[in-house]
Amino acid sequence: MKLSTRNSPPDQPDIVFQIEAEGADLARWVIDYFEARVRDGTRFHNNETVQLGWGLLLLRQNGDVLEVFEPDFKSMPIQWCPGVNHTIRHLHLQRSVCDLFNCDPMFPSLLQAGIVSPRFTESRDYTMSRDNAEDPDSGWLFAETGYPGPEAEFCSLYQLGVQKPEIVPFLALPVSSHIAIGPGRCEITVDSVVKSAAGCEVLHRLMASCGLS
Repeated sequence: MKLSTRNSPPDQPDIVFQIEAEGADLARWVIDYFEARVRDGTRFHNNETVQLGWGLLLLRQNGDVLEVFEPDFKSMPIQWCPGVNHTIRHLHLQRSVCDLFNCDPMFPSLLQAGIVSPRFTESRDYTMSRDNAEDPDSGWLFAETGYPGPEAEFCSLYQLGVQKPEIVPFLALPVSSHIAIGPGRCEITVDSVVKSAAGCEVLHRLMASCGLS
């Protein structure tokens, strides 16, 4: 289905986007974002990129409207596809995880980097932790459990999200967060508050969706 902003001023084309029917109830996030920015005086243009959550959107002129595109989360480098389906799904998941700890999301950008151990992407037993950092470093450190650390390298969060999509729901957790994941195990610590999949339905569903339950 296709949705759009409404009642745009004369100097701002309407912004339209495609979304799968099952995500339509969350589409208001996209509409509200663009409409609020326009009310504040922002004007959007052809070939402009916009960050929403951790995601990146691209606006392309299509007749008298601007159509929204997002990364396809399949290709490296980024290939753009019409719609906001990945963006909305990721935004919902990341907010849901942050809500478990009553904390505001601290969204990185998918263009930022994390520090990654050599075998992290193939590991099913690993940790994620977030430290203070400045752009272009997101502050995230990813490593297989027990990794000693000397060979880690920077990698874009987008590339990691393509290679290991199960990390995406946790990326908006704040500095000092620590996540330990393995078969049948998911434990998150944020400011000394600990949640595990064993006692949390949200985390249990995330584990099941990536085949780790």
